[in-house]
Amino acid sequence: MSAGPRAAFTLVELLVVMEILGVLVALLARVHASREAARRTS
Repeated sequence: MSAGPRAAFTLVELLVVMEILGVLVALLARVHASREAARRTS
């Protein structure tokens, strides 16, 4: 472990960030779809 600031992300950090973003996008898409369905029924 170096004391200085790291310049680049590690591959693991990049994969974790991509996974989190993917989950958020999937949740937003599901919320949007359910809102559209509710708007159509009412």
